[in-house]
Amino acid sequence: MRVVQAGSLAALAVSMILGIASCTENIDTPPIVSATGYRNGRPVPLEQKQILALSRWIDAHRTGWKALMETPPLPSVGVEVNYADGRDGSFEVWLNPRGGDGVVYHYIYDHAPGAKVVAPVKQHLSAQDVRAFRAIANEEAPATR
Repeated sequence: MRVVQAGSLAALAVSMILGIASCTENIDTPPIVSATGYRNGRPVPLEQKQILALSRWIDAHRTGWKALMETPPLPSVGVEVNYADGRDGSFEVWLNPRGGDGVVYHYIYDHAPGAKVVAPVKQHLSAQDVRAFRAIANEEAPATR
């Protein structure tokens, strides 16, 4: 009887994990007050027009996010953001070495005592989305073939 229960529990756990991994969610970020991109490994504050472009980029990508269930690869380009509500976070893009597409990872950090942890999420990006993000983040995109 215990073997059946253990097997049933394992099957239940696997189905729950797969169910969570396949769910998508929307992100709702507070207004961005400042942001930093990187050029040649050095931090470069984004100008107001870049912050506005980043906000528009986020608006265009609010839906279709999935829970981050794995350790992501090192990002190719990223932007650190500070939100109007005191939280900070980042958007980090990993580029697919076999194509121009990639994946963006979003993290939010709330440093207030007793704050609820916000789980990181990810979303697939087209090559066009990656180019747009790189332009916003002060990262020069490589020449296209």
